Amino acid sequence: MLKRKHYVVLIFALIVSLLFLFTPVNRAQNQGQPQKGNQGGIVQLERSLRSRNLIRSRLLLEALDGLPIGGSPMRLNFFLLRRDLAFRPLKDYYLYNRTYSSPRLQDGNRLRERPPRPDEPLISHDNPEFLSRRGLGKLGQLKYVPGVIVVRFREGLTVREVRRTARSLGCRILRSSRFSDFELIEIPETMTVPQAVKLYSEQPDVVYAEPNYYRYSTFRPSDPYYSYQWHFQQIDMENAWDINFGSDPSVIVAVIDSGVAFENYKVFKQAPDLAGTRFVPGFDFVDDDRHPNDEGSGDGFGHGTWVTGIIAQTTNNGLGVAGIAFNATIMPLRILDATGSGTSADEAEAIRFATLNGARVINLSLGGEEASQAEHEAVRFAYHNGVVIVAAAGNERDEPEPPSDVCYPARYEEVLAVGATDYLRQRTYYSNGGPGLDVVAPGGDITVDHNNDGYADGILQQSFLAPEYNKFYYFFSSGTSGSTPHVAGIVAMLISQYRITDPEVIYDAIRYTAIDLGSPGRDDGFGWGLVNARDLLLGLGINR
Repeated sequence: MLKRKHYVVLIFALIVSLLFLFTPVNRAQNQGQPQKGNQGGIVQLERSLRSRNLIRSRLLLEALDGLPIGGSPMRLNFFLLRRDLAFRPLKDYYLYNRTYSSPRLQDGNRLRERPPRPDEPLISHDNPEFLSRRGLGKLGQLKYVPGVIVVRFREGLTVREVRRTARSLGCRILRSSRFSDFELIEIPETMTVPQAVKLYSEQPDVVYAEPNYYRYSTFRPSDPYYSYQWHFQQIDMENAWDINFGSDPSVIVAVIDSGVAFENYKVFKQAPDLAGTRFVPGFDFVDDDRHPNDEGSGDGFGHGTWVTGIIAQTTNNGLGVAGIAFNATIMPLRILDATGSGTSADEAEAIRFATLNGARVINLSLGGEEASQAEHEAVRFAYHNGVVIVAAAGNERDEPEPPSDVCYPARYEEVLAVGATDYLRQRTYYSNGGPGLDVVAPGGDITVDHNNDGYADGILQQSFLAPEYNKFYYFFSSGTSGSTPHVAGIVAMLISQYRITDPEVIYDAIRYTAIDLGSPGRDDGFGWGLVNARDLLLGLGINR
C-alpha cells in the first residue's frame, strides 16, 4: 500500500511530465537561436507574445465562422494562424560601419511595441443569435441590438396588461419610450431577435414588433474634388473608412521618391492640401541633407508629392481632394533627382533609414530592370524587421519588347508587387505583369474618359511643376506609381486596426481578400486581383 509521501512523489512526477508534454512547441520554435546576452531576453518575450497571439488567432477563427467575406475558409485560416510567426528575434545591424540598434529594441533587451488594443469579438457565446451570425450587416457590424426588440401595443392597455403579456412570453419590459408609444422589451438569452419579433407580432394586442436597428455613420469627405476620385470608389474606400477612420499617427509610411512638398524651406513651399498631414523627419539622399523637398522629376512634375497625396492627403478639410490613410504619418525620403533618376545604392540606404527610424510601411513607386544585391539586402532587412514594402510593377507593357515580369524591387519575394487597373477594372495598357505580380490597384489611364466626367481617367492629386515650387495644381496622372500608394495607404489602415507585425500576414490578407479579375485564381495579368479596402479590413474578423 502506497504511503502519503509516495502519492506526493507521483503527483509531482505527473506535473513534470505534463510540463514536458506541452512545452516542446516553444522550445522547437526557438531551436538554434542564440541565447547570449540580450538575445535571451528577446526570445523569452517572444515566447510570451507567440502564446498570446495563438490564443487570439483561435478567437478570431471562431469569430470568422459564417462571415460573408472573400476567399475560402481554409485560406483565411491559413493567414490568421500565421500571426504566431509575427515576432522574430532581433539583432543589431550595421550600416557604413556604424552600429544601429533595431528600432524595436530599447534598453537592450525589451521590445518597444505599443500594447495591442484589446480584441473585441463580434460574437457573444451567451446568445445563439450571435453564433448564427444572422445579426450581422454587410460591413460586419451588428444590424440590431441583441437581446432587445421594439414593441408597440394597442391603445387602451394598462401597464399591468402589458407586463402580463411580456411575462407570459418569457420577456420583461426594459424601458417605455418617454416621447413615443413603444416599449423596449428584453428577451431571454435562449430566444433570437427574429424569433421574438415573430412571437410578438402574432399577439392580438400588438400593433407592431421589430428589432432595435443600429444606425452607423457613413463618411464621405468634404473635399470638393473628391467626386473625381473614382479610384477610391473602385477599392471601396467609403465603406473602409466606416471601419477604420484613416489609420492613426502611430503608423509611419515612408515615401521613397523624388521628395515631398512637406515644408516651407528656401524656395520650396508646402503643398496646401498637405498642410494637415503629419510628417516625421526624413532625409535627402540626393543632396545629402535633411530637407527632402520635392524638386520634381522628369518633366518637372512633383512625383513624390502626388504619390504622398494618394496615401495621406489632408482629408475632409473642404479643400481639393482626399487621401486614403489621412491620419497616418509620412516620412519623406528623396532618392530621385530632377530628371526622375536615382540609384539602387541610395534606395538601399533609404530603405534602411526608414526601417531604423520606425516606418511600418515603405512605398516604392519606382523601379528598374536589373536586380541589385545591395537593394535586396536592404529589402530583406526591412522585411525581417516587420516592415511592409509595396512597390510598383512598372509601366513597360506597351513597349516594343515588354518585360516578362515586374521590375525591381517589386520582383523580390519580400515585396508586394502592385500593377494598375483603369476605370473599367481592366489591366492598363502600360502595366507590367508576370509571375512576380501580387495584386492590382487603380493606376488610371489619361488617354480615355470612360466615366464621362469631362476629364481623363487619371488618378487625381495635388502637385506642382518645377521650378514653380509655390504654385500647386490638381493633376490627373497615371501609372503603377499611382496604384502602389493605394495599397500602401490601406496597409497603414490595416496595421492601425490590428497591430499586425508580420508583413507576410498582411500580404496574405491582401491577396486573399482581393477581387478576382481575369482568369480564375491568380494570373500574370492581375495577380490575385484588385485590392478591396473594405474586405481587407473585415478579413481578419475584427471590427472595432
